[in-house]
Amino acid sequence: YLALFVKLNQVQFVEADAYNDHPLNSARVLASFNRPRGAIVTADGVLIAESVPAAPESPFDRLRAYPNGELYAPITGFFSFKYGATGLERSYNEELTGQTLRQQFSGYRDLLVNRESVGNLTLSVRDDLQRLARSQLGDRAGSVVAVDPRTGQILAMWGFPSFDPNVLAGDDEELVTAAWTLLNAAPGQPLRSHPYQERYFPGSTFKLVTAAAGLRTGTVSNTGPVYPPASSYTPPQTNLPIANFGGSVCGGALPEVLRVSCNSA
Repeated sequence: YLALFVKLNQVQFVEADAYNDHPLNSARVLASFNRPRGAIVTADGVLIAESVPAAPESPFDRLRAYPNGELYAPITGFFSFKYGATGLERSYNEELTGQTLRQQFSGYRDLLVNRESVGNLTLSVRDDLQRLARSQLGDRAGSVVAVDPRTGQILAMWGFPSFDPNVLAGDDEELVTAAWTLLNAAPGQPLRSHPYQERYFPGSTFKLVTAAAGLRTGTVSNTGPVYPPASSYTPPQTNLPIANFGGSVCGGALPEVLRVSCNSA
């Protein structure tokens, strides 16, 4: 009896953390996956992630569902039993599952109320702008991010190629594994959120940096200098011209050359 008592205390107290964190301890992972989880919605009220009851034969109580499929995958990421979480599902995991100190304190006050202590996440992203970004980028690899310069709020964030998070959030291990393998082998790395996990040359976006420097130093203004119309510009100490897109001719003052993204000016 003494030996059993000592061993019981060793397992339940001394080595509890080691057993809880052991990679073979699927019970804790299952308990964490089955926790109630809040919804994610856009600024205009479109539901983009929610938890739904699993089928009776499922090993899980609930599964994550993404009603809009690949449209918001670059933002939400995925929540998978086998492959963990990415995107907002990962960065806001504590808030979505009601594990922050503020949410837990509110939960103590609601002990006698039959209510799940979870957090719903409302984004600054607008559904109409997100769909517009997708349609404008089309099948070209890259990303589109729309930012409100007054507040820094993200209004749209789309990247192509994308993926359907639902295929990784299912309860059929074989199907989830097959989908994971296929997506990792797909061209363009669709599992990466291209707006913030991929590297692109700055291109014409750097014109805002040089324009801001010119305005700050007084080198240029909204009215001058007025750059002559040209199809290209050859910088000093080189004979390699910088051409305008499609060989077009452009020029003018700063507001105009920024409007048409004039390389030569």
